[in-house]
Amino acid sequence: MKVRGRFAALALALAALVLAIRAHDAPTNVMADFRAFYCGSRVAFEGRDPYRTEPLRSCEEQARPPAGPSFLAAVAMPAPLPGYALAAFAPLASLPFPVACTAWFGLLGLALASTIIVLQRLGAGPVDLLAASIAPVAFAESMLLGQPVPLVMLAIACAAWAARSGRPRLAALAAAAAMIEPHIGLAACAGLFLEAPRARPVLLAASAAALALSAALLGPAATLEYGAAVLPAHALANVPESSQLSLAAMLYALHVPAHAAVSAGDAMYALMLAAGVGAACRLRATDGDAAWLPLVPPAFVVFGGVHVHHAQAAAALPALLLLGARVPRVRTLALVAVALVAVPWFAVAHPLLLGAVPLFGALIARAAGGRNAMPIVFAVTCAGAAGTLGLAAFEHRITVEPVARAVAGALAEDGWGAYVRAALSGVGPVVAWLRAAVAGGLALGLAAFVAAAVPAVVPRGHRRLLPSTIS
Repeated sequence: MKVRGRFAALALALAALVLAIRAHDAPTNVMADFRAFYCGSRVAFEGRDPYRTEPLRSCEEQARPPAGPSFLAAVAMPAPLPGYALAAFAPLASLPFPVACTAWFGLLGLALASTIIVLQRLGAGPVDLLAASIAPVAFAESMLLGQPVPLVMLAIACAAWAARSGRPRLAALAAAAAMIEPHIGLAACAGLFLEAPRARPVLLAASAAALALSAALLGPAATLEYGAAVLPAHALANVPESSQLSLAAMLYALHVPAHAAVSAGDAMYALMLAAGVGAACRLRATDGDAAWLPLVPPAFVVFGGVHVHHAQAAAALPALLLLGARVPRVRTLALVAVALVAVPWFAVAHPLLLGAVPLFGALIARAAGGRNAMPIVFAVTCAGAAGTLGLAAFEHRITVEPVARAVAGALAEDGWGAYVRAALSGVGPVVAWLRAAVAGGLALGLAAFVAAAVPAVVPRGHRRLLPSTIS
């Protein structure tokens, strides 16, 4: 086996180990989010409201493992996806839940492998770098829970490839597919909409089709309810959650009132969306590569905002990897950012895995061929592991308070918010440290994008690296 193949195999082995240990420690989390999407889709196709506690809770109780905690059975995990996204789960919702889980996990794995292939063809790095950077966090933070982020990363990577190839309509279709995670997909679409005129009719048609599909599946009332009531309620319900990386959650942890924290998060999302589109346009103007347009804005909007977990933060990795490969003057900064975002910190807080954290960093730096970055990446990841281990001595276990049974006709977010406050809201020293590690990586990544977008002194006769192929 070639050296590069051995590095890729080691990265995947580490990712599988992370997945196995995390699944063993929290078996009730396995496919927990997919369970909500599965039941939301099934309820919607039965002609009932998928955003209400009932019948969503009854469906989830049938699919929940027998070992699930009793207080979780009192509430329904919300399915906060728009109608068109719930419709996408229809083929799986028609299957028995264990079969659907197996099929969904396989689809996510295929999307992960395909993302690595597409990014390699984009020139974002060799296979071993891409596997070491994307596989661990995708396994631990997305695939374990059944989150669709691997599909989103594949969609924006394909949009970047199509944009570079001079196929703006195909790029628009791919970016529209990323709207299964609306706040990430919207950012990918925004870059194309602003800078690629031929993509605009496709994006507008896709938006109209998505709205029509939502109305056909849910009905006009539930479709309006999603935007007017479900999204605000979901933001408020999740703002106390300790694993959130959003500005809203961090402000709430500092005792800012929930409504004010969410409003600040909304404002920051809008600001980061504008900044991301601006950076993408500037990078495209600098080297003529239209691939930046759908890749860069998602990397900006997962910093701060309202609803960001580590799974969503990983959507910044494709753009960061391409940046490190294409802009040598910010390569070290980009690789440090990649290492901090790529390590599945919330999973490797397990004592058996902390020793593997520097190995993740070494794999990333070695695979990228960044000799200058290797000691920095290794030192940063060592510090992260040591800090986690040291702070764990001060951590205390949070006692879960009983949660009253949610009202059947209320939004699922009402009962879910009570569960989050009772079971998921403790921000101890370890959680705060892990939040800072991922958020710090995203911040360094944004700094790298800004540095790359600032016009450098260009010698006379300089030519663009790539022709501008999209309009």
